[in-house]
Amino acid sequence: MTILIKPFGENSCEDEKRLLDNNYEKYYFRNRRFENKLLDRNTYLIVGRRGSGKSSLIEYFSFADLHGKNYRSIDVNEPQLYQVVLEKVARLLEENALHTTHKTRLIWKYVIWALIFREYAGKDDEIRIAEFMDVSDEKKNTPSRIVLNIIQSLVNKFTGIGGIEAVFDTIEDRLNSEVFRRAQEAVLKHSKADEAVIAIDSIEDYPTGNSAMMAAISALIEFASEFNGEYCFRGLHLKVFMSAEVFPHLLSSVIPNPLKVVRDPLVMHWRPKELLRFVCWRWYMHLKETSRWKESDTVDFERPADVMKKVWEPYFGKELINGAGVRENSFVFILRHTQLRPRQLVIICNKFFNIISDNHYYSDNPSRDAASSVDSVQSLLATEVINSYKKIHHNADKILNALTGLPMMFKGKDLDRVARVTSSQWENEEYSPYNFRMLCAELGIIGRVRRYNEASGVIEADFEYFNEDNLILTDRDDCVFHPLFFQRFNVQHNIPNAIVYPFPDHPDYQL
Repeated sequence: MTILIKPFGENSCEDEKRLLDNNYEKYYFRNRRFENKLLDRNTYLIVGRRGSGKSSLIEYFSFADLHGKNYRSIDVNEPQLYQVVLEKVARLLEENALHTTHKTRLIWKYVIWALIFREYAGKDDEIRIAEFMDVSDEKKNTPSRIVLNIIQSLVNKFTGIGGIEAVFDTIEDRLNSEVFRRAQEAVLKHSKADEAVIAIDSIEDYPTGNSAMMAAISALIEFASEFNGEYCFRGLHLKVFMSAEVFPHLLSSVIPNPLKVVRDPLVMHWRPKELLRFVCWRWYMHLKETSRWKESDTVDFERPADVMKKVWEPYFGKELINGAGVRENSFVFILRHTQLRPRQLVIICNKFFNIISDNHYYSDNPSRDAASSVDSVQSLLATEVINSYKKIHHNADKILNALTGLPMMFKGKDLDRVARVTSSQWENEEYSPYNFRMLCAELGIIGRVRRYNEASGVIEADFEYFNEDNLILTDRDDCVFHPLFFQRFNVQHNIPNAIVYPFPDHPDYQL
């Protein structure tokens, strides 16, 4: 069997699928909280930040026998192709002033039903006839490629305003035709027992300054809301995966009626116990595949305490002495240097493994080895977070350089003081101290101190990445850096023996 090159997993779902092929399901970690919500018929919108596992969750529908059902899985999950699709839809809208929600929803309706007809074509002649909507001649094309071909055919047909209007007239005629109606009825006859899921993945970077592309994404969410309401109980499910980095902008500035359109999304906020079970499941699989696990030993992966004791601690140590001279759990030390995202944890744990692999898979000095694993990737992880906003906030990396050299804990008014030096870097946004504070909070770099225990040195803080709403920092707040960014911004340790715990004040976030 092919095993992962890195024991805790690769840096992306795409790499893991390429290496594991049909064995991917075996390595996939079952987060039942996410899965149950995803399978809920009313769930059509899934929101998560980069590295939270959105692409992996899409693969869940391709597994056999989910809750006693076998779904047809139609995955539009090639982000590079999907980005081209969005750009072409935006071009159709922008160059021809057809910046209307109705027009854009027509495109998505046309595309989604083309995919559905293609999937069910072998079931019924009425559906096969309607495959005129599928402009691809190559049946082996992926759903992402089919969508791109359909959009490309629209782009190729328009010449000026009249041309594109004719294209939309043609789309409307086809969607209102008897052939389309009969094909729909045939699909719905089969989908009651033979259900299908159309899952559309997010792209890495969303240019919020491109109003046409934002309108295209907004229209997709609106269409998904309508489609789900009409067909989810008839066996057709449309699931749209959206980047949490851009989602607040869509809610506040683009989606015309968010209360109506956005209904109870699945927000991918991982909890510490889930992340512990996730990395330990991958480690456990590696130990089994390399014959290092005693088959007589059993682990209850539904009990985090059992997982910690049997899978984590024997190899990575139970406790360590951190840089502040404070004793703490070795896993918690690593976890607090992430923003509670699987990818970040995987990268740090793989580094930890690299250090102990030559010592019989055992750390005889967790304090040294855990610190080294974090130090070696800390700047890389911080840069990835900042880069994920490069098309949302232009020059974000240059603007945030103003934070360099600040102390780990400070008053909010100090943000206003350093904000002034960034005024020339705000290209497409209006500079203000308030906007600077919002940027620092939005990226999860600066949080608000919730509690500081001088005796233990623990600073508990709230950060925006696990909040449902924006974290508002005022000039009166006690603010603190997230540990992930200490190295990136050369943060000064102005409080001796202090450590930052960037976890919510909630029982679900306790280990």
